[in-house]
Amino acid sequence: MICNIVGKEYIPQLKELWKDCYPEDSSDYIDMFFNEAFPKIKCVAGLDNNKIIGVIYLFPCTILDGMPAFYFYAGAVFRSLRGNGYYRKIIDFAIKHSRDMGREFVCHPLPHLIDFYENMGFTEKYYHAQLSYNLTGIKSEIKFKMVDLTAQEAFTMMRKTAGRGYILWDSEIMDYILMDYKFINGICRKIIVNDKEEYYIFARKETDCIKITETSMPPKLIKEFANELINEYNGNKLTAQVFLNEGDEKHLSCVSSKHIDSSTKWFTLIMF
Repeated sequence: MICNIVGKEYIPQLKELWKDCYPEDSSDYIDMFFNEAFPKIKCVAGLDNNKIIGVIYLFPCTILDGMPAFYFYAGAVFRSLRGNGYYRKIIDFAIKHSRDMGREFVCHPLPHLIDFYENMGFTEKYYHAQLSYNLTGIKSEIKFKMVDLTAQEAFTMMRKTAGRGYILWDSEIMDYILMDYKFINGICRKIIVNDKEEYYIFARKETDCIKITETSMPPKLIKEFANELINEYNGNKLTAQVFLNEGDEKHLSCVSSKHIDSSTKWFTLIMF
């Protein structure tokens, strides 16, 4: 197997790989990814006689204090070919490519894969705290207004928080993220507080729980806003990922690449 950056001529094979590894995704969703995201990202593929074996998609972004990075997304190997070390070789190539491009390499593994990445030399670096609220009958005195969020608005607000630890997506990637959330009935809104302050939220509804995956709202405002958001989306409770404070129970947000050597910081992530 050899590894290389591949282009659109491999999309038919890449779609077959996606269907094999993520059978729960619809053809419409897969088509959206390749139509809207693929032209904006890098695709690292493992190839055998020009046939796709596995893949990692690299989304350009910025992390920490202005450090350019690639966010690793939807890594996969055909199920029938797993256990042969192909995935490890694809990751090694992706890390080398990131270094050659002067970029960090960041991944968000599923919980059962954390040990795999740690064994490769990755380290746990990024953590968040999780807040939980139940629906109450108490009405906040703060005035909230929810409106549609545009990619440019999200990008502008994220630039203000990126230095604190959030990922800052390239503006064209932000376009795709909004499209992705809307496709799966996700929640991406701008929140106007008392007709002057503006924040963003990205959230998903899972059964009766509204889960905020990222927001620029401070915890005190989230608490005030919880009832309104729960009512708007017909839930019973709300959870929110936020920055850590001293004493918070920490939750792993992602595993950083093995060539980052800065001190531990944290952010929440809107892509999973």
